Amino acid sequence: MEFTVDIDRHVEQNLGRMIDYKLPQLNAVMKLAGDYVNREAKINVSGRILQRRTGNLFRSLRAKVGSKSEGYQVDIGSYGVVYARIHDLGGDAGRGHSVHIPKRGWLRRAFVTRKEEIRGLTRKFIQDLLK
Repeated sequence: MEFTVDIDRHVEQNLGRMIDYKLPQLNAVMKLAGDYVNREAKINVSGRILQRRTGNLFRSLRAKVGSKSEGYQVDIGSYGVVYARIHDLGGDAGRGHSVHIPKRGWLRRAFVTRKEEIRGLTRKFIQDLLK
């Protein structure tokens, strides 16, 4: 299960060389934004939304900064825990899909909870970039 925050390719093209010049700062801002959501997600899987049993889901949560053809991104999610997605989005699971797991939204809620902080970080980065 991943949740991706992208900087639109159009924005990147308009900012042109400034982005390349400030790439280390951009990576730091995106890492910080990812860490905000990741910390909130860890709180959510530690009792706020899901009960923590083995700790596997908690330990599998990561925020990875990278780039792709459409722009820069932060991937936030669980790596290697197959049940992470079903507990976030809900659905049918088990043999013959006989068990219904309700939607809990632990990852999506983490993003929504931290959305204003992320907007503030990106706003400040762009303002500093345009100075």
